[in-house]
Amino acid sequence: GGLSLASANGAKAGNVAVSVAGEAGLSVSGGLSLTSTAIGAIQTDPMNGDALLPDTVGDDAVAGNVSLTVTNGSVFASSTSLLSDATSGVGALSTGSATSGSAAIQVSAPVGSTSNSVSFGDVTISSTASHGFFSGQQAISGGNATSGDVSFSVSGGAYASRSLSLHSDAITYSGSDQSPLDATAGAVSVSFSGIPTRFQTGSINASNYASASDGGIASLGNVSL
Repeated sequence: GGLSLASANGAKAGNVAVSVAGEAGLSVSGGLSLTSTAIGAIQTDPMNGDALLPDTVGDDAVAGNVSLTVTNGSVFASSTSLLSDATSGVGALSTGSATSGSAAIQVSAPVGSTSNSVSFGDVTISSTASHGFFSGQQAISGGNATSGDVSFSVSGGAYASRSLSLHSDAITYSGSDQSPLDATAGAVSVSFSGIPTRFQTGSINASNYASASDGGIASLGNVSL
């Protein structure tokens, strides 16, 4: 079956990390999933589910960093996903800020190594920070959104995957006061070095996106291969 490790506790989530080293191996017949998910509450009025509770403030959401590090080891999985997601809470007075962590896979092995290899299947690595949304009522004000850096690097050894998809997205929604809300998306990078002994992959998709509101600043980190 699959292997899933997750951190989730309302609007705050911790780091999730897996390390394989020293010629150790990790083999998963299904998917390997590492997630840190922070979700703030939508504070609806208990007497009227179509409205937000008066005088409430949306929670700031903060997700942790997510990482998979393979150092002179082997990992096999049918699919591999690393996700850091933060969705802020919504209250009548405000929507909270959203901050997601970094998401990274790092693989390294001695040059020329054939005994140490990874096969990840379809790979998804993402960091997403977004405001919560309530269709029945707009909060008065909002916070900013900041997503983390996303990276994938392989140095040495034998490597295989069917596809690579990397994203860092930061999304805000306007408050009724139309104050500027900033959105900052992290850098996205893919790196292959050390001339891997065996290398195979399908499509590679790397991107970032920032959506600011009401004159706020949208900032993007570098996207590199």
